[in-house]
Amino acid sequence: MPSRSLRPPTVRVRQQSRVPHSENVCGNLQVTNVVGKSLREQLGAKLGRGTIYHHYSDIAGKGKYIILLNHGWPPTDGLVVYAHCTSQLTHFKGRALFEAMIVRLPQGAYDFCKAEETVIDLANIVERPLAEVLDSRQFQYIGELSREHISAIDAAVRTSTVVSARMKKRILGG
Repeated sequence: MPSRSLRPPTVRVRQQSRVPHSENVCGNLQVTNVVGKSLREQLGAKLGRGTIYHHYSDIAGKGKYIILLNHGWPPTDGLVVYAHCTSQLTHFKGRALFEAMIVRLPQGAYDFCKAEETVIDLANIVERPLAEVLDSRQFQYIGELSREHISAIDAAVRTSTVVSARMKKRILGG
């Protein structure tokens, strides 16, 4: 089976374009962007645990809301851990294992929570290179989770039988 590139096609196009790139540092990570501002200027302190972003997910093939979960920031190995948000709840209803792996966000809790209920799906945590996430199409800062919701994520991850010990360490620290 031929290997597929995980990067969205527009990233390759942008990298080949004549728009001047600037290389910037986020922690100890080298990140390239095309807008002429450093990543810190674009995002300020808006990059870290509990931050909500909208980005184009090449895995899902559409725009998705994600929550950054890394306990230590910035990630020293360049890998970011995140969970997707979804309002398609049929997959979770009536399944105790999945019920324990979601954090419910009621309608209106955040600007993007327009459905009656949205959940943070902790059963399918993703780990990707930070630069790849930042370079994805539609990457946009949305907001910050409340302490209550971050605590709920921590509780679900801590008691999970699905999340690996390595991933728990990345999310919970220690």
